[in-house]
Amino acid sequence: MTETQIALAATAFLIAGIVKGAVGIGQMTTAVAILGLGLDLRTAVPLLIVPALVSNLWQTTQGSAAPAMLKRFALANLAGGIGIALGTAILFAVEPALLSGALGILVAAYAALTLARFDPVAPPSVERWGTPPMAFASGVLTGATGSLHLLLAAWFAALKLPREAYIQAIGLTFLIASLFWAGSLFWKGALDATTIAWSAAALVPTFVGMAAGSALRRRVAESVFRTGLMIFLLVLSASLVWKAMSRL
Repeated sequence: MTETQIALAATAFLIAGIVKGAVGIGQMTTAVAILGLGLDLRTAVPLLIVPALVSNLWQTTQGSAAPAMLKRFALANLAGGIGIALGTAILFAVEPALLSGALGILVAAYAALTLARFDPVAPPSVERWGTPPMAFASGVLTGATGSLHLLLAAWFAALKLPREAYIQAIGLTFLIASLFWAGSLFWKGALDATTIAWSAAALVPTFVGMAAGSALRRRVAESVFRTGLMIFLLVLSASLVWKAMSRL
């Protein structure tokens, strides 16, 4: 990696850590959106693995609902893992500029819907049959674009899980997804010792950012921070789409 790319990666993981510390979700989506400004996704995505594993392992331990969530969403986690393997295959088979553009569109949709306060409700009756295919689709997007289970997080929110159950479900599902993700990247030859070392180095700005985000959460209303983050992501997504179009 060049000095410019190292600086970009440090900035990406620092900002993503702030997001994680301040609002609890959106870390990997923020990181990959920033990394995409200077790296193609085949280079950027493997850098996410160690921070994703460590941060979600930490989140999974913050509560007592993890065993229940593991049993409740076992089939969804399997479906998500299969989707991640397929998405990773797509990542290494499709023109990177197309995938960067797809990432930009996905991030823009996420930011726009959040700003519009789109808050759908999925009745309990649809959870059993609706969650596995949603997890599979989310896994494909994860593997192909690096936006770690963005779709599934929205689905869990629509299920209106209790707060502790939601946090544990997100942390556990993201942790399992990260393990599938690491295995899929290793299978494609994208996760070697050098890449793992760079990914591990990203823990430093990640933890600094998480500490800063936690402090920021006590001083700035979450709604204000979230609005600013979504505007920032909209600008990033526009840049990703423009960059992708210029390469096609």
